Amino acid sequence: MHTVLNLIQSADIRTYYWLNQFHGIWFLDRLFTDLEINLLFKSALFIAAYYYFWFREGPDQQERRSTIVAILVGTLASLFIARALATFAPFRVRPMSDPSLGYRPLSVPLVYDFVGWSGFPSDHAAYLTALGFGLIRLSRRLTLPVILFLAGWICLPRLYLGIHFLSDIVVGAAIGAATTWAALHIEALRSRAARPLLAFVKAKPEVFYTLSFLILFELASMFSDFREPVHAVLRVAASLPHHPAFLVESILLASLCTVGFLLWHRPTPHPTAPVSQPGEVPAAKARGARASL
Repeated sequence: MHTVLNLIQSADIRTYYWLNQFHGIWFLDRLFTDLEINLLFKSALFIAAYYYFWFREGPDQQERRSTIVAILVGTLASLFIARALATFAPFRVRPMSDPSLGYRPLSVPLVYDFVGWSGFPSDHAAYLTALGFGLIRLSRRLTLPVILFLAGWICLPRLYLGIHFLSDIVVGAAIGAATTWAALHIEALRSRAARPLLAFVKAKPEVFYTLSFLILFELASMFSDFREPVHAVLRVAASLPHHPAFLVESILLASLCTVGFLLWHRPTPHPTAPVSQPGEVPAAKARGARASL
């Protein structure tokens, strides 16, 4: 294990120094800075793609919408797991903030508020990989474009700017892909979450699309309005005594409550009415006719 950790650390440092040597080149500094801060072509582009698949007509529209609901649940789970690891795991200083690495400054200012969060793992990589993995599930044709987009537009700028080490990105991407894959393979998630939600869409579309706009707005803005409050809650949890055990117990309790809820709300089969043959009078009508005589 110690050898593996040394290899990972060596790969992190080598990647960091190789990219850091290009700092000071105005074009590259400006390019990667703009790629990092531009939310329209980062998270909002993925959200727009989900709007397309949600409203696209076709015989599989309901099944596709169920898939989208499962993907979004998996995406939120990836954020939760990544933030929990960043809070409760040993703190890792970001490369740009580590004076021992000899960080070469950029030729353009990079204003970014990390609110004191640890760099491991990358929640950006977890979140956007989860969304990208979901898009690949919706359309296999998007496999290569999504992979290139994640690697070149999402991950590379954060490595170049010194926001993350390579292992931060890899672990974050693995969390995003794994949670989305798990959400797509949990059938209970479709029956307990997707189906009632799709029924609510038909019953109250004005309420559903009002709420979905607010939720997707925050998804597109990378939850900028919730980062500090959520981080404050996690700091309080981390300050509790024996906080690793507290985290495990909380996750187990939430899992047991979810399983219990799914089992308790098991759908009851509706009795099927007897099918009458052509020319046959249903029994209820026949009894009513005899009673009237």
